[in-house]
Amino acid sequence: MVYNQELANYIKEQLNSGHSLEQIKNILIQKGWREAEVNEAINSVQRVQKEHPKEIPSEGAPGTPSKGRSKKKIILLIIAVLVIVYLLLVFGTLILAVLLYQIGMFNPGALSSPQAIGFNVFGKPSHGDWEYSGTEFSIKLPSQTYDIEITQATAEVKGVGSCDPITDVEIPAGRNIELDFTGCEASTSGSSYSVDITIKYTKSDMSLETVETGTVTGVVV
Repeated sequence: MVYNQELANYIKEQLNSGHSLEQIKNILIQKGWREAEVNEAINSVQRVQKEHPKEIPSEGAPGTPSKGRSKKKIILLIIAVLVIVYLLLVFGTLILAVLLYQIGMFNPGALSSPQAIGFNVFGKPSHGDWEYSGTEFSIKLPSQTYDIEITQATAEVKGVGSCDPITDVEIPAGRNIELDFTGCEASTSGSSYSVDITIKYTKSDMSLETVETGTVTGVVV
């Protein structure tokens, strides 16, 4: 009788798992295998073990769990996880790059073109109403309908440093708010800049101090 190779593989795997031949035989017969087939497969396994005592166990028979298949599943799972992580890193990096580009980190033109942000109280200055040259920075804000007393105005050049603050300035109603800062850090002509403006002031009809803030960008003259 020709023995069943798949049955022999299963028997070898169970032997390597620590089960006895008697246990394996009883289980197979209970599962419907004919005793003659089981005996022939056992004999073939014993012959192979005598001829090759260090032979590596074969894969289990179809329908029977095996260590080989379990290892393959683990490897495939690890590969799938690595692929997902890689895709997340790639797309996450692309999204971050787009965001940084939008705010001007990788787009010098975005920072170099004059822009004014904030100034919600006084109103934004018009293009050409601010300038950074050498160690001086000047800005002109729209006039107001009331007298203003500026207690302190500061200009912080991002990545460079602060200019000397301006204090105790009275601006009559109807006159533009002109601030000329000195003592700024010298920047290279043609380089882009971003300046944060903070103005602490009081209105003529109020003693409560109010704060106006805004940011302007441009190119050093």
